[in-house]
Amino acid sequence: MWPQNLIFDCKESGFDLLDYKVDAGNITLFMRSMKVEQLCPLCNIPATKLHSYYYRSFRGLPVFENKVLIKLRCRKLYFENQSFSRKIFIESLDNTFSKYSRATNRLNRKLLKIAILVGAIWGQSYPKL
Repeated sequence: MWPQNLIFDCKESGFDLLDYKVDAGNITLFMRSMKVEQLCPLCNIPATKLHSYYYRSFRGLPVFENKVLIKLRCRKLYFENQSFSRKIFIESLDNTFSKYSRATNRLNRKLLKIAILVGAIWGQSYPKL
């Protein structure tokens, strides 16, 4: 089994595992996107000119009772169209990671299911105030 399959729902997730580190109760995964080009969010023209890299950190679902931290190397790209005032944009991360999020979408969905379940049980167990 590939380590990516413990974190993502499918093997074709579009992310590559660069390295991993296992400490006492913690797993840190260093990953990157495998996309070659990104579409400009303003004009939908493919951009391939690299500006720089930066890292984002996400919490993931626990694996075998170990906390999971994903360090994702993201790219900043140049706009190809010089008529826009913005010259740099950040690659999109599709359905795996949301903008401004610090947790994977998979973890957020699981936490929402738990909250709904606990809320439904609490509502049935206790009288309404």
